[in-house]
Amino acid sequence: MASVIDHIGITVKDYSKSKEFYDKVLKTIGVSATMFDDDEKYALYSPSSGTDKPVFPFIIQEGAEPTASAHICFLAGSRALVDEAYKSAIELGAKENGGPGIREMYGKGYYAAFVLDCDGSNIEFLYRDPEMK
Repeated sequence: MASVIDHIGITVKDYSKSKEFYDKVLKTIGVSATMFDDDEKYALYSPSSGTDKPVFPFIIQEGAEPTASAHICFLAGSRALVDEAYKSAIELGAKENGGPGIREMYGKGYYAAFVLDCDGSNIEFLYRDPEMK
């Protein structure tokens, strides 16, 4: 068994605003909305096809109360992509929650950046440098 989790979802206050945010930010790391319904106000994001990584769908759906205290980590293929995703998120109104850099407390080569999305979820972009093990 490769994974025990099929997908993860969060509830957002404003579907349109959140979808625009995630469409633009996740595009920088090769993730896009693969299934969505703007009338029903949900979107499912998955890595682009052709990857040998496990597909781990992420879902946003508008609801009465946004998800509280979510932490979601997205893998990026390089440090430059971590930097790009972080920059894109900040430009789209996310709050800085730890700029790009090495976090040795999580392991050698752990390069990450953190932002808070428009509902306060802690979004992490991560690159594990295989040269720094």
